[in-house]
Amino acid sequence: MTTLNEDFDGWWVIINKYQKIDIPARTLYGDVEIKERFADYTAKSWPGSETNVKYYVLLENGVYVGFNEIFDPVTNRRARYHEFPIYDPNKSI
Repeated sequence: MTTLNEDFDGWWVIINKYQKIDIPARTLYGDVEIKERFADYTAKSWPGSETNVKYYVLLENGVYVGFNEIFDPVTNRRARYHEFPIYDPNKSI
């Protein structure tokens, strides 16, 4: 099985700008194994409130972690940093 850290390595390790920032999903759930992966390019199936989550995983502990592409509402360009939202169906985060 693959852990969250292993799966999100492409963002958290390979891309330098994410190495030095605090990412709660990495700290809290990095070593938890992934139960299922989702890729939804319409970004409509993410269970949380964020609107641009096109890739996310369900962890063995029931928590979802996603990759949220942030866009500037004025220029419609990608933001410098994206978010890695956490959704726990058993409590609000």
